[in-house]
Amino acid sequence: MTNVFDATTSPTTEPTQMVAGDYTIWRRTDLGLNYSPTLYSLSYEFRAEITGHKKSLTATSSGTEFSIELLSAASLEWATGVWQWSAYITRLLDSQRVQVDDGVTVVLADKATDNNDPRTLPKKMLAEIERAMLHRATNTQLDTTSYSLGSESSASRDTAQLILHRTYWRRELVTANRRWVTLNGGRNSRSIKVRFK
Repeated sequence: MTNVFDATTSPTTEPTQMVAGDYTIWRRTDLGLNYSPTLYSLSYEFRAEITGHKKSLTATSSGTEFSIELLSAASLEWATGVWQWSAYITRLLDSQRVQVDDGVTVVLADKATDNNDPRTLPKKMLAEIERAMLHRATNTQLDTTSYSLGSESSASRDTAQLILHRTYWRRELVTANRRWVTLNGGRNSRSIKVRFK
């Protein structure tokens, strides 16, 4: 495992995930070949998908590399969720700018300070539905389940309806798990393995 504080061994691509409150650093070693840091600058614009909040980052340069550093105190201000980003090269001579890359970064909650339920929505819904099916739910929980499932009556208390909803949320949980595995570089059950001779 490498030292994440060591800029010389930091990742050379933007992070697909980062934790709010964590120190984050990455480099772009490819851009300096065409855009010398003595003549150009690199900057980023991040926008949160749901809230539309924006964050701007400016890279520093060393030789032919651009380095982006996000301190812990600064990353703690980033809301959890999906952020879309664009990378821009600006010509220092006349401030002319071009977009050179874009992507998505997921900001995860700081577990040291976050008190929210860390379960995903599919996990929460499955737990509520199964609690109702086992007749262990209070009336308030059943009403909450009914509301969450979009029902205007107590139809959600019907076992057949609950089974249908449980099947749906089980599929959603499998899909979410596959997405997480793929995002973290693993293989899921739908991965197609190809061997070349």
